[in-house]
Amino acid sequence: HIISGSFLLLAFIMFILASHLSSGEVFLTMILLSGSTIFGAIYDIWGKRFPLSDFFMAGWMFLLVLAAGSVVTNDPFSSNLIMTVAILGGLQILFNNSVEGGLKDVRNDRKSGTRTLAVITGALLTNKGLKPGFVIEWWGIGLRTATILISASMSYIIAEEEGWGNWIVIAAAVIGIV
Repeated sequence: HIISGSFLLLAFIMFILASHLSSGEVFLTMILLSGSTIFGAIYDIWGKRFPLSDFFMAGWMFLLVLAAGSVVTNDPFSSNLIMTVAILGGLQILFNNSVEGGLKDVRNDRKSGTRTLAVITGALLTNKGLKPGFVIEWWGIGLRTATILISASMSYIIAEEEGWGNWIVIAAAVIGIV
């Protein structure tokens, strides 16, 4: 706890300092960083006790990116680039935790009585292999589809704003699909 608390305090000090140096909005930065910390703490304390508690991890990443963005701009919500990174970061954490992590840990989670999405939707890991089940398969496909669509559409918007050309949209979609 001492190490974690020390690094948390150090993070707040660094965010405040960076915000001052770049003329960012310190108050907004502290609100977003505090919100991120609260979401992370909620997951650490109550994660896996109810299905889709992974949204707290996604919220942690989303708000952390916005806090970092608020260091360099007074309104990170109006920056398409910052919002894109925040949304995609949140979606990636949500996918990693609820799908990949849920399936990886399904055997131990089932034995320990945790209530992840994989456990409550009937995913099984047996000696014959993994049987994820219909619900978590479609949840994973839905999250990946959202990631690809948001990547492509936001890449297009950002490319138009920056004058990069439309090739970036195609590249984002192809990389997302791969």
